[in-house]
Amino acid sequence: GLAAAAVVAALTWKHLSNTMQLRKNQHKLKVSLLAFKRHPELRDYLIAQNPKVTYAPLSNHQILIGDDQSTNSVTTVINPLCGYCTDSFAVYRNLIEEGPFDVQLRMVFLVPENPKHEAYVLAQRMVACYLQSPEYGWKAITAWFSGAEKDIWLQQFPTNATHEEEAMAWLQAHRQWCVERQLLYTPITFLGDVLLDLPYHTDDLPLLLQVTPVHEPPAARSTEPIAVAEAER
Repeated sequence: GLAAAAVVAALTWKHLSNTMQLRKNQHKLKVSLLAFKRHPELRDYLIAQNPKVTYAPLSNHQILIGDDQSTNSVTTVINPLCGYCTDSFAVYRNLIEEGPFDVQLRMVFLVPENPKHEAYVLAQRMVACYLQSPEYGWKAITAWFSGAEKDIWLQQFPTNATHEEEAMAWLQAHRQWCVERQLLYTPITFLGDVLLDLPYHTDDLPLLLQVTPVHEPPAARSTEPIAVAEAER
């Protein structure tokens, strides 16, 4: 009995020691990665290698939230049913509502072309709410990505037939814009006109806004369309 208890205690202590060491190593790795991401020369080099995007075709179908005078522009390609999009949206929302940076958020919906598809129905309602007023649209979008139930959400944010029909044209424009640039997955994040790619993630936006020089407004920049490989996320 005592011998068995001693063995169990020893094994438990070894497991706890290994776990503590693993957490310590993970913390060191996170600190090192953060220092790497903050290094200005490395950061600028990595960002310069990333693809760029043009916005012109969306000029009449842009969902813009936040400070319309801000030179800090964030663009997301998003889908209402994308689980990863929910996590990314939490970062976008915090930037818009909490700051400390003035940010303009551009939202592009990538959903199936079938109007009966659930993702299409949800995105159509979000765009229709935005067409009614940007404030109403933002309220509807934040409510959905905060975990609202579909039926309750649809009742909570009614729109009219005119806006619903117009929203269909917007979704078609959004999808065409994505397809032309081979942006075929969600979520995708751009800072200014630059694709946010590894080693950076959406969570790094506050860091990048803090240490990156002020971005020019996307419309003022001349860039070529990008080609991003299709991926499953």
